[in-house]
Amino acid sequence: MTHILKSMSQRFLGSQHFPAGINQFTFTIDKIAEEVIEDHSSGRKERKKVRLVYFKNAPDWALPWICNQTNAKLIYNSSNIRDIEDYSNVQLTLFIAHNIARPMDVVSYDSNDNEIKEKKMMMMDALRVRKAVLPKEEIEKRKEEDEKAQKMLVDTVNEYISVCKPEYSINEFESVIGSKIQNLQARRCGELSSRLLKSINAKKNEDK
Repeated sequence: MTHILKSMSQRFLGSQHFPAGINQFTFTIDKIAEEVIEDHSSGRKERKKVRLVYFKNAPDWALPWICNQTNAKLIYNSSNIRDIEDYSNVQLTLFIAHNIARPMDVVSYDSNDNEIKEKKMMMMDALRVRKAVLPKEEIEKRKEEDEKAQKMLVDTVNEYISVCKPEYSINEFESVIGSKIQNLQARRCGELSSRLLKSINAKKNEDK
């Protein structure tokens, strides 16, 4: 069965795209990105910035999904993952919620066939988040990556201290901020290591 409101040109996932009999589906997130799109919902073309969710190995009907603020809060409360860059491989379950009030342009005609446009609150279906969880194997993988990156960052700090700040010791570093490294994710460790390496290389070039 095909929903009559399913637009052939529609580019983003809506409740009308779910096949008949499917009211809930679990997707694997590929990435979340902030992008500017053309929006025609108001009757005129507008450009607006949205949060787009792309899925991995999704069925043909699963288009990229615009995640509004309501759903973003539900995702965050469920997963406790802060940064959109860390949502790859999160299992996201969406369901069709009913009787969601939305302002809509309603077109009707009077007895003389003159068009009448009105703004009305319409009760519609909409996609909502049931849960967003990181699979156990992905948690373990990220833990290993974090530990490896944390060790590399400590080694980089050691080199930075010996080259750029010889008046400090690694012991002093560990007592002040060393514990914080243990709470850093691999991506953040990599960013900090890159910054330190630039300082190290600059200092070495100065001393030549």
